[in-house]
Amino acid sequence: MIPIILNWDGYLMPKTKGRGHSKKATVDKAEGLSRLLSQHVNTVKRILEKYPTYPQIYHYIDAYAGPGYNEEEQCDGSPVIFLKTAEKLEIDYRAWFVENDIKSVKELRERVKGYRNCEVYPFDNTRSVPEIARGLPDNAFGLVYADPNGIPDIDMLSKVSRILKLDKFDILIRYNATATKRNEPQTGMRMLDHLSQIDKTHWIIREPRAGDIWQWTFLLGLNWGGLNDWKSQGFLYAITPDGIVPEAADIINKLNYTKDERMTLGGWQ
Repeated sequence: MIPIILNWDGYLMPKTKGRGHSKKATVDKAEGLSRLLSQHVNTVKRILEKYPTYPQIYHYIDAYAGPGYNEEEQCDGSPVIFLKTAEKLEIDYRAWFVENDIKSVKELRERVKGYRNCEVYPFDNTRSVPEIARGLPDNAFGLVYADPNGIPDIDMLSKVSRILKLDKFDILIRYNATATKRNEPQTGMRMLDHLSQIDKTHWIIREPRAGDIWQWTFLLGLNWGGLNDWKSQGFLYAITPDGIVPEAADIINKLNYTKDERMTLGGWQ
């Protein structure tokens, strides 16, 4: 029997290989990731051209890689999305895809066989992702991407963020804000608590899509302000060294608090 969970519209959603999927949620994630990666890779490419002493490679670590393709919704997974983006933009790269499900590992290895400079790691990400990151060169540019089925391993991402030589290495999280709020009575943690544990000075946040009861969003943590707001796609700077950006306060509050809590705290809807 295929297990089921509720999708972002509140309908039953099948769950296969440990991951939930629905047409709207999965395709929206894939499209959002593709656009964000294109912007990030392009920006890094321009930076590396200006600073030839930096390692001239884009480094990418996918902490929850999966099989590389969603058969149910017929769309690429994050490893293939990255590889296609890097090849299209003609940037030198090295990629690590971490996945502990053996069947997914086998499928992913087949899908990335024709690409260069990428490796599938068949290990748990809790130890392997920080180990891979520690092996990167000083001043490495790139991204670690975390797209868990539930709440991300914040401790793992915190360890990566505190590797001093990697202050230019960014962290991108596909984040389920509703799941975090529902678990807050047990964990004592909200989204802002999670972000405070990751050592990044700037956070770009994507506004959740209307009608998404799970409030899926992208959280991009950086130590620099080199990316532009992308308001047409819902991406904007939400947190800087000066604190929460006033323009993003409503988004932050919606993601961090329940509706009842927002009404109690300040009348936010």
